[in-house]
Amino acid sequence: MRLQARLRQVTGVGGFGAAGCAGLLLSGCALFGSHPHEAEARLWPTADARVYGRIALAEGADGLQISYDVRGLAPNSVHGMHIHETGLCSGPGASDAGPHFDREGTAGAATAAQPDTASGDLPNIRADSSGVAIGVVVTRRLALDGVRSVLGRAVTVDREAAGMTAGATASAAEHIACGVIGT
Repeated sequence: MRLQARLRQVTGVGGFGAAGCAGLLLSGCALFGSHPHEAEARLWPTADARVYGRIALAEGADGLQISYDVRGLAPNSVHGMHIHETGLCSGPGASDAGPHFDREGTAGAATAAQPDTASGDLPNIRADSSGVAIGVVVTRRLALDGVRSVLGRAVTVDREAAGMTAGATASAAEHIACGVIGT
């Protein structure tokens, strides 16, 4: 009974009929507001690297689409790409980015066949003969809002490919580019 009384106060509608549910949904929208459906990160080189690029993120029906355009890589090379816990890239080699974002506690590196092994571990990226890596990854484990949100977190590109075995750690990688995800 208390819930129905509160519903009447908030929505002006009594009961849980269609009108009551509609009133509750509309008042919920006003309380929570909308969230961004797109974000990006500009990648800047760390230390002696010359790597730069852009990561674009967009939420869709299939999950979070992560498009990348990374340049200045060694020709025909493979690199790890990860989303980290913090939104910092200023420390030596972006060391202040913290551990890989792992909301689900599923530590381990992603593979091309299974890119969703861990929340912040994305599949390795492959540079072409010009040192450019362009591609798209789609995952349901990351989002732009809620507990899976990557907004305000750092994204890094590593000098080497990410390990393909469980237990790979962020500290084992040398970051050659870093950017903070924002709207």
